[in-house]
Amino acid sequence: MEKYRAKKRDLHMMFIDLEKAYDSVPRRLIWDGLESIGVPGKYIDLIRDMYVKTKITIGGHVVPQEVSNKLKGKFYRVAVRPDVLYGTNCWAIKKTHARRMEVAEMRMLRWTCGHTQFDRIRNVIFRERIEVASLSNKISEGRLRWFGHVKRRQTTELVRVVKTLTVKGRRSRGRPKLTWDEQIRQDLIGLLLSEDMVHDRSSWSRSIKIKDF
Repeated sequence: MEKYRAKKRDLHMMFIDLEKAYDSVPRRLIWDGLESIGVPGKYIDLIRDMYVKTKITIGGHVVPQEVSNKLKGKFYRVAVRPDVLYGTNCWAIKKTHARRMEVAEMRMLRWTCGHTQFDRIRNVIFRERIEVASLSNKISEGRLRWFGHVKRRQTTELVRVVKTLTVKGRRSRGRPKLTWDEQIRQDLIGLLLSEDMVHDRSSWSRSIKIKDF
């Protein structure tokens, strides 16, 4: 896509939208499936609450359920953040875009902790409470993970062939847009890594891993 965009050439792509297929899945099967693979019941209850608003009542009075910060952080890491990060391993994100995503993330974290920006609490405090790393750093981790996956594939694989694809045409004038390759180069420099390290899969995974608090 970047190569066609740089040369101002038309590129036609087709996507299959499977969203409606999930509407027909009986939710009870989802809960049973999660339970069968060993997901704790308290996590299943939290996910179920996303679909059905449940309340506990005693004597006709609603009793609020207290959820610890540790459990909130676990839910954010396994259910919310993966949706936010979906597809970002192929993104070349400018610093301005990364900052916007950070702002959106902090709004979620403050709301999760029951605070607003008017409480004037530092962002790092919320990250420490919920034990989550910076969203932009996790995006970089996912991008480098995909980069390692691509580099370890055979050169005849389609994902490697498109890397050497040549698109005819003339590049438009002005400063070129940030590309995925350039973004990867910046990520490697930031972590003091080299492309040759990707062939040791376990070592590469440890080197790019961004740990949560």
